[in-house]
Amino acid sequence: MYDLDFYKVMPISEALRQRIDKRVIDGHYSDAIVTAFKFLTNNIRDISGGEGDGAKLVGTAFGGQSPQIRLNKLLSASDRDEQAGYEQLLRGLYLGVRNPRAHDEVEDSLEFCIKMIMIIDLVFDKISRRHVDFDIEPIIIKILDSNFVKKKDYVDSILLDVPGNYLLPIFTRLFSERNTIEDDRLSLVIKSIYKRMTVDDIEEATKIIGIEIMNYNKDDGYFSRIIKHIRPMQWGCLQNQAKLIAEEKIISSLKKGSFDFYTGGVKTGILGTWGNSFGRYMERKKEVSETLIRLLEQDWYTQNYIAAFYMISMIFIIDDTDVPEVCDKISYALMTNQAKLLRQKFLDLCSTYPESWKEKLRASIQSRIEDDEDYGDKALRALRTAKI
Repeated sequence: MYDLDFYKVMPISEALRQRIDKRVIDGHYSDAIVTAFKFLTNNIRDISGGEGDGAKLVGTAFGGQSPQIRLNKLLSASDRDEQAGYEQLLRGLYLGVRNPRAHDEVEDSLEFCIKMIMIIDLVFDKISRRHVDFDIEPIIIKILDSNFVKKKDYVDSILLDVPGNYLLPIFTRLFSERNTIEDDRLSLVIKSIYKRMTVDDIEEATKIIGIEIMNYNKDDGYFSRIIKHIRPMQWGCLQNQAKLIAEEKIISSLKKGSFDFYTGGVKTGILGTWGNSFGRYMERKKEVSETLIRLLEQDWYTQNYIAAFYMISMIFIIDDTDVPEVCDKISYALMTNQAKLLRQKFLDLCSTYPESWKEKLRASIQSRIEDDEDYGDKALRALRTAKI
């Protein structure tokens, strides 16, 4: 049954047949199988937008909570079983069939070759039917619709069936039209897109934002609406010019940072608050660290600015060599200057600090205990509390 006559008439993708036909007819059956796997691999990469090879690529494309290639809506147990089944099938095929033939000499029969080609074509047909000629326009329309629901689950449902390699085009389109889209709506959608994007596509999206930073010539509010869409860990993916511009604006603003405890608002330094998100990843991180220390030694306004925006993030920004100094400045702001917001935040958060910070803070607060013995005792007790 499984002879060349059968092979010549069996219904498989014409694109696959073109790649393997001569090999099969010439009797190079193992080579034909490896070539069929290469064809499948390239299509999985194209559809998912992923990289890698073999079982690793399969896991990225078909596995996890947000697979790049969804074979169905993943709503029911049967949906999830189908998705997992294809993932496991493909893992097995790559590990048990492709890998031995890619690395060693294997003699295959025509019958085995035909059966493997049929399985590979079945999988190719399954994934390509889900993603042929995908049109992003209906997705864009749903996102911009007046009935859009500003909920994470709703956005996830809109993007559910978007192939992985179409996420970047959707991001690019939405970001280019951001001035016509509500900020909170756009932020919600971009966060959902990032969850499913590959690392390479997130880096590309970051560069798209970087281009806008380099072209920036408007007010601070506009600048904030641009950089809010950068994932902090991707800061290093920005173009050098974009980083120079962004870091200069953030640090210049940070140096002027002040916060009014009684009105609960920023007096100056609104862009400086972005150092809270990006400071640890900045090339000028040392300068951010030094600026935070200077703010802690000034007055209530600057100290409460630190309290409002940097009480946790500063432990990731401050250089190890500066920890003794920053702990001394915090102690001064707490005990001597008695900055109200800083005092409140410190009691709430200091238990999460590294032990190296706690040790120096305890010593510094103890040295100033006479400035306010009651608060000093509370601070020392809080520093003894175990990290939750």
